[in-house]
Amino acid sequence: MQRRGTILAAPAIMGLAALLFATGPAGAQSGLGRIEGEAVPGRYQIVRIEGAVARLDTATGSLAPCRVEGDMIVCGDGDPTAADDRAASDARIRALEARIEALETVLAENGPALPSGDETDLAIDRMQKLFRGFADIVKELDQDRASEGPKEPSPNRT
Repeated sequence: MQRRGTILAAPAIMGLAALLFATGPAGAQSGLGRIEGEAVPGRYQIVRIEGAVARLDTATGSLAPCRVEGDMIVCGDGDPTAADDRAASDARIRALEARIEALETVLAENGPALPSGDETDLAIDRMQKLFRGFADIVKELDQDRASEGPKEPSPNRT
């Protein structure tokens, strides 16, 4: 039974695809198939994939399946939670963009957070002093071992 519904829907989808492709890219921007909340003109295109029609988001590359409902083309999963997920993602993106803008403002006001040349030189001098002290300790240990002289091998060693 499901196969029969697929066969009947195929001509409608093919006719829709032919109509959309005949009108060119502007067909995706007309009232028919218009996407709500579209921010960038020409962002979406209607494309045919394996005998079906889908909406291509040229900015993100995502595809959404399309279907005919009455006199409208509906693109998307039809899942009501998808809109909620999209709204949550958009809110998160806006929050992150605000944080980036705030950080860029602080950076512009205070300059880079890198140490000055004097601070870098001071840090290098301290590290050299530390390593020289460590090298001196190693030399003292080597001298102590050398002054003790060679030890007699223990009798149990081969």
